[in-house]
Amino acid sequence: MDYRTLPQGLRHLLLIPYALSAGGHRSVVLFFVLSGYLIAGSILRSAERGPWNWRDYALRRLVRLWIVLIPGLLLCAAWDGLGMALHRAPLLYAGANGNHLMQNVAAARTWPIFFGNLFFL
Repeated sequence: MDYRTLPQGLRHLLLIPYALSAGGHRSVVLFFVLSGYLIAGSILRSAERGPWNWRDYALRRLVRLWIVLIPGLLLCAAWDGLGMALHRAPLLYAGANGNHLMQNVAAARTWPIFFGNLFFL
């Protein structure tokens, strides 16, 4: 709901959350500009040190991404396994009638999907 359409009594209560979330689009654009600047800077510094090649750049980039991705995938797999093993937790994944939105989580816990995520596919 737009801030201007809120009832007058709610506006003062929601001013801070609306003000903090209003710059989301600008923040994403700023992130991409800074990211491009930093990546270009690292490429230029590598080129100054010697011949730059894609293989070394891609390997360094992949290692930086995997440092975060691999623990994240393993922790999520462990938490999903724990969640499905706990009392009543399977209902969160399959629903009482088997048609709950989260049933895809249980079906997606396969090795091909895990490795697909691991290799960004």
